[in-house]
Amino acid sequence: MEKGLKLISETQAKLDYNVVLADLLVEGGYEASSDICEEFFGPHLSPDLSLEISFALFTLTEKSRIEPLLVYFQKIGYRPANLYELLVWGNNNKKTEYAFSIVALDSMLKETGCDCGVPALTIVGNRRNLEVLWLNCAWQGDYGFLAVKL
Repeated sequence: MEKGLKLISETQAKLDYNVVLADLLVEGGYEASSDICEEFFGPHLSPDLSLEISFALFTLTEKSRIEPLLVYFQKIGYRPANLYELLVWGNNNKKTEYAFSIVALDSMLKETGCDCGVPALTIVGNRRNLEVLWLNCAWQGDYGFLAVKL
């Protein structure tokens, strides 16, 4: 997996779980799909938690399934970001434009049946979209994966 994953950037940001999802969406100027809501992606950690965290953004250089990504993140001292962390990262990187969607693998939306989706941030010019990407068998190099240092 080391050969199939490329580090794009490392940053830090203060994460405050007292801020609700709707406020993060407004602050970031996101156009969010109807699947992005508290009902599906409620608070991930204790609402009393506020801390400085380190982010790393990775992209794939070859096809990969989710399981090897998760194992590799843990091996190098990271875990996948959740929706709140993705939004905080996006709010702190408003001038950044990437040619790929940035995925938060630690927040999953489970639909009836076996479908699962993950939130993804797309930044194109002035448009900032937040949507759910439905998981398929393998991810390509046109996705970025946000991770948090353990």
